[in-house]
Amino acid sequence: MAKDQTFANLGLVQGKGRGQERIRPGGGVSHPSLRLLPAPAQFSEVQRGVGMAESKRQLVARRVRSFPDFPKPGILFRDISPLLKDPEAFRASIELLADHLKENHKTKIDYIAGLDARGFLFGPSLAQKLGIGFVLIRKRGKLPGPTICTSYSLEYGQAELEMQEDAIEPGKKVVIVDDLMATGGTMGAACKLLRSLKADVLEALTLVELTSLRGREKLAQVPFFSLLQYACPALGCAACQG
Repeated sequence: MAKDQTFANLGLVQGKGRGQERIRPGGGVSHPSLRLLPAPAQFSEVQRGVGMAESKRQLVARRVRSFPDFPKPGILFRDISPLLKDPEAFRASIELLADHLKENHKTKIDYIAGLDARGFLFGPSLAQKLGIGFVLIRKRGKLPGPTICTSYSLEYGQAELEMQEDAIEPGKKVVIVDDLMATGGTMGAACKLLRSLKADVLEALTLVELTSLRGREKLAQVPFFSLLQYACPALGCAACQG
């Protein structure tokens, strides 16, 4: 969608010069060249829906900040702490993910599976929004009882993910959620782990995707969706391992 059309759908126009009124949805930092106008009455419900979704996405994007040279020189770290601190922005992120799933999966989703550890921040709220259950995919050694485990490669070694054997019944439909898609190793291992329990993996979701790392290619036939996309300045970096 062209930028001018996006502004129109949101009821926005570009202002000129200094002193223009600024938009502050949810009290956020606004674009200095935009001012708010009433949405035209002739807009269709579809257009209004698109505009509302884009407004929510922009609110979420403003709550993700960047820290250069963290945790080491050459890394640009994407920090979601402000998003978690802002209830309106966090609610918008959950609503956007839930709306995506409702629009793209007409059959019932049985469970949301969250990845250790930041997938636990978004997964339970998303599951609650959809009225379904949430299950844990943890690092090895964190779960009691009989478990099933799978390993995957990191840049400098191996890591393992684990689930309880009775976490998901065979044939159940599952969506995986995490905060970040980087190289795709963790998400790919999660798909493998769920399939070993005979689950039907419908899709994988993240809030942020580092597109230049091409992590979605590790998921083979599993559809993938992200709310926000960024290029990673340090291709293949260990800190971006995801």
